[in-house]
Amino acid sequence: SLQVAREDVEAEREAKYREIRDAELDYRTGKLSAEDYAAVDGILRAQALEILDRLDALEDPGLTQEA
Repeated sequence: SLQVAREDVEAEREAKYREIRDAELDYRTGKLSAEDYAAVDGILRAQALEILDRLDALEDPGLTQEA
């Protein structure tokens, strides 16, 4: 169902946000160099944008009215 699909994509989004935060922590604690962090962060953020695009595609404008 559409609701299940949306919940799955929202779970993917939250997992990706955790990965972004983990990479930032790894950089701050010295586990990643600035160069490696920049590369990893760029990839993770591109993946996050793709997930957000998929969430937007699941939205039905008729169901969500802006206040």
